Amino acid sequence: MHARLGYDPVGDEYKVLCVVIFDGHERDTTAEIKQEHHVYSLGSHSGWREAQITTEKSYTDVEGGICINGAIYYGVGPTKIARFDLRYEKVTFIEAPKDYYTSWSLINHQGKLGGMQYDNYLYELRVWIQEKQKLWNKMSCVAPCEWRDLYKDKRPSSPGEIHTGEVMFVSDRLQSSRPFSVFYCDVIQESFRSAQVKGIADYEFRRTHGIGMHDLDMLCFPGYTENIMSLWP
Repeated sequence: MHARLGYDPVGDEYKVLCVVIFDGHERDTTAEIKQEHHVYSLGSHSGWREAQITTEKSYTDVEGGICINGAIYYGVGPTKIARFDLRYEKVTFIEAPKDYYTSWSLINHQGKLGGMQYDNYLYELRVWIQEKQKLWNKMSCVAPCEWRDLYKDKRPSSPGEIHTGEVMFVSDRLQSSRPFSVFYCDVIQESFRSAQVKGIADYEFRRTHGIGMHDLDMLCFPGYTENIMSLWP
């Protein structure tokens, strides 16, 4: 079961897409893997409903998820990306580039679907931007030495782009032995910068929140805006 949140700007609605995957092979070796797509509109009080999606494409993976201009995108395999139209509640599939990897992080690049990957062997940052349905623009640049030392044995996480068009990178692990830093990269300008977030990995933070000295998983979100407006009528 995989849930994704999206916003339909035409209908001014927030909707949740829930993809439920049934693996029939556990009971019947001849059964096919299939999906159900359920939709919930926030504030409607109408409950969940099953979207009547007619597609012959079956998939077993739901990787990532990002909402861009009224559509939710998520990876569904080594060569496909699914696009769920929030207004019409239909699923279509996009052919990924030939060098597409499931370890992509999907990003919103100035209103266009994009994907990025950091190669920690070649120390190279790669970004793909969808210009048309089957046309992708690829850009790459070499990461600075500071990144090479930080991400030598692990892959950084990219939660997406910020308002300046820079791709945001963070470590997906909080280590007590290192300060927590956020890195930004502009692939077009091939520029890099970083900012250290103080007060997260130190002893006082851990003591106050009851956190031990072990490494912890980190989740980061770009473009955070605080708004007390209720989504419920």
